[in-house]
Amino acid sequence: MPPHLGEFYRVHNVMGHRFVLDIKYSKVQQRPQLGLEYPVCVAWDVELSRWVLIRKCARVLSESAYALNLLADIKMQRHFQDNDMIPCLHEVVLISGDSGYGGTEADAYVVTEAPDTSLYNLIHPFRERLSSDHVQWFLSRLLRGLHDLHSANVFHLDLSVSSVHVFRNCDLRTVNVAWEAQLPGLGTTDPKPFQRWYKAPELLFDSSRWHTTNSGKAAADMWAVGCVFAEMLSGRVLFQGRDLYHQLDCIINLLGVPTPEAVACLAETRGQELIASLQPSAPVSLHQLLPDAPPDALDLLERLLDYHPFRRLTPMEALHHPYLAGMFDPAEPMPESAPFDTSFAVEALTRAPHSVQEGLWSMLLEEGVQLDPSFWVT
Repeated sequence: MPPHLGEFYRVHNVMGHRFVLDIKYSKVQQRPQLGLEYPVCVAWDVELSRWVLIRKCARVLSESAYALNLLADIKMQRHFQDNDMIPCLHEVVLISGDSGYGGTEADAYVVTEAPDTSLYNLIHPFRERLSSDHVQWFLSRLLRGLHDLHSANVFHLDLSVSSVHVFRNCDLRTVNVAWEAQLPGLGTTDPKPFQRWYKAPELLFDSSRWHTTNSGKAAADMWAVGCVFAEMLSGRVLFQGRDLYHQLDCIINLLGVPTPEAVACLAETRGQELIASLQPSAPVSLHQLLPDAPPDALDLLERLLDYHPFRRLTPMEALHHPYLAGMFDPAEPMPESAPFDTSFAVEALTRAPHSVQEGLWSMLLEEGVQLDPSFWVT
């Protein structure tokens, strides 16, 4: 640790990861039940008298896409301050490297409110289904949050039970937004961020007509909502494919072979030929799969898991479904944020006088200064 940080910062080892944190953070500990892929810890903020979640972005400038994703997360959390599905951002700390603009060794720490667990951890370890009230509440909150995101032209694209965090009061937050398919300037629509089990069939076929348009991205989110909904109802993953082809088998075995009209929407030529080679099969009754689920729940699930992307319900349409009548008041104002401006991605990759990394570092600093200059160390 640089000598000038020793008075105000302490080094903590959390599951083999080195965290350099302000001395105001005590009781630093791991929180594995959140199921996050990146290094995180929870700590007690002695100034705010609350637990916080601290995410470490190691060597954040080592790859421009990595830094750009962090920049997008920060901007999103500030943009959607009224969206109760987006984690509340407390601060961001940059610990610079040896060079003047941070260097590839620079680390970033993002501090947000600390959830208690994830939706995955509520469902699977105990092998118990959630109560009907919990399912309806969680689904309604998830749909409200997605409505706000979609109205601002932001799409999650990595939604799963692991990416939904839960608080003791049953509030939800979503994490792991997949920016790769929605930020200009990255030059990729890499499908890796989408978790296979929750991935819409048109994305499995990599149909560019859908994952490159806002309407297609919104429809992909709603398929994932259907998968999460089914998992809450049954206590098990709905489509648990071992690989791409087995994932398609799982979907077709339940929903049947798609109609020619749906096939034309789902896949390009190669995918259409693959589906045409399959033996026709009838869909399995959702009542047979989920015998204890109420009819309204099965009807809503069927409308979310439609092969045709444009026929899937939108978040608002799903909120108006009879299954959620007790959880949604049509007279209640719905959050609708202003469109989220993603032009910063192109600017970040073109503004640097010497390097992309320098441009990204300067933009991260600008975001930090807007949060609170006292949090930044350079």
